[in-house]
Amino acid sequence: MKLKAGERLKGLREFAGLTRQDFSNVTNIELPRLTNIEKLRVKVSEDEFAKVGLLFPEVVQWLVFEGDISLEALRASEQKYCRLIAAKFEAGQTPEGYGLEEKIK
Repeated sequence: MKLKAGERLKGLREFAGLTRQDFSNVTNIELPRLTNIEKLRVKVSEDEFAKVGLLFPEVVQWLVFEGDISLEALRASEQKYCRLIAAKFEAGQTPEGYGLEEKIK
């Protein structure tokens, strides 16, 4: 399944259990811009990838180019959102429609 970066960003936000407002606050991506990214009206910039990567370093490869995500790296991450994603994955709470089940190994 090939997703656009904005769709993957939305999937990541949902997986972390954050509202758009909360995600905007923690990543410092302005809410209107985040909404437009998720609705595929604009593309994710390099700066925005970098901002998200600071909080979700173990997920950046998937976010940028649909690379694999290491469950072990998520579990051991220093970032609480990555550890939360690992716990939610292990509990079977993966958002549907983003192909994450196949990417987390």
